[in-house]
Amino acid sequence: MMARMHGVEILEVDRDEPVEQAIVVDGREVGTVGLRFPASHLPGPEREIRQALVRNAWLGAALAAASAIAMAVVVARVVSRPINALTAAARQLEGGRRDVRVDLDDAPGEIGALASAFDRMAAAVDKEDQLRRQLVADVAHEVRTPLSILQGTTEALVDGVLPPDPATLASLHDEVLRLSGLVGDLETLAAADAAGLRLVLESLDLADEVRAVVGGAEASAAAGELTLDVSLEPAPVVGDARRLRQLTTTLVANALAYTPPGGTIQVSTRTDGHQVLLEVTDTGHGIDPDELGRVFDRFYRGRRTAASSGSGIGLAIARELAAAHGGGVTATNAPAGGAVFTVKLPAAPAASHQRIE
Repeated sequence: MMARMHGVEILEVDRDEPVEQAIVVDGREVGTVGLRFPASHLPGPEREIRQALVRNAWLGAALAAASAIAMAVVVARVVSRPINALTAAARQLEGGRRDVRVDLDDAPGEIGALASAFDRMAAAVDKEDQLRRQLVADVAHEVRTPLSILQGTTEALVDGVLPPDPATLASLHDEVLRLSGLVGDLETLAAADAAGLRLVLESLDLADEVRAVVGGAEASAAAGELTLDVSLEPAPVVGDARRLRQLTTTLVANALAYTPPGGTIQVSTRTDGHQVLLEVTDTGHGIDPDELGRVFDRFYRGRRTAASSGSGIGLAIARELAAAHGGGVTATNAPAGGAVFTVKLPAAPAASHQRIE
C-alpha cells in the first residue's frame, strides 16, 4: 500500500523463473535487465537447516512407526499366549477334562486375573462333578438296602416261604417308610440346592417354634432316659415356621440319637446383636476332630454312627435350610464333651410384620 502511495507499481511474477524487463532512456530502449526471484524467502543457510529438520522429522516418524510396530508385535505375543492357553483349556473343559488348569500366574494385569478366575471356576466345576457322582453313588447305596429287603421278602411271600403275617407285612411297611423318607429328604435337599425352596416368610419368634419341637421330643427323651434342659429367650426372625421347625427337629433328633442314657440335651435361643442364635448341645461322645468338617456332607456318617440311624442327609438339609434363611449352622465339640450345633440367623427388624409367599 505504501508503495502504491509513492507511485510504485507492484507486479506479480513467478518465483524461481527469470523475468526480463526493457531499459528505456529518453524513449529509446538501450538494454534489458533480467531478474530471478528465489522460490524461498529464506537465505541459503536457513533453507538448508529447514530441509535438514524436515528430513529428521520424516526419519523420526519412520523410526517411531517401526518401534510401535515392533512393540505391538511383542505385546500381541505376550497377550495372545495366555489367551491361546485359556482358549485351549476352555475347549478341554468343554470336552470333559475337569482337571485342566492354565496356571498363568505370570500373566499380565487383567489377563492374569482372568486366568486365575478360570482356574477357580474349573476347580469348582471339578468339585461339583465329584459331588454329583458321589451323590449318585450314595443314593444308589441307600436305596439298594431297602429295595433288596423288599425284593427278598416279597419273593419269599410269593414262593410261600414266608407267611403273610402281620410281622412280615410290618417289616415291608418299615422299608417302604424308609424309602419314602429318603425320597422326601432328597426332594428337600434338591429344592434347596436349586434355590427353588419356597419359603413362606413371616415375622415370628424362633423360641416359639423351638418350644413346639422340644415339646414333641419330650416323650422320646423320656424313653431314652434323657433330660431336656430348655432355655428359650425371645429370638425374633423373619422366616418360614415349618422349615424352621424342620431345622430344629433335625438337630434335636440328632442329639437324641447320639446321647447315651442318663445324658442331657440343652436347647437354647437368644439374640446376639443383629443375629439370632439357636444352640443344641448334648453330652454324648462328641464328634471326632477329623470329622467336624464333614458332618454336613450329604450321606456322610461318622465312625460312631449306627448303620440304621437315618439316611445321612439330615444335617445337610439343616445346613441348606439355614442358608435359605440367610444364615448358617456350625458344629463344634463342647469343652466338657458332647457336640454343639449352633444356628445363626439374621434377627428380624423391629418393624418387620410382613408375610411373603
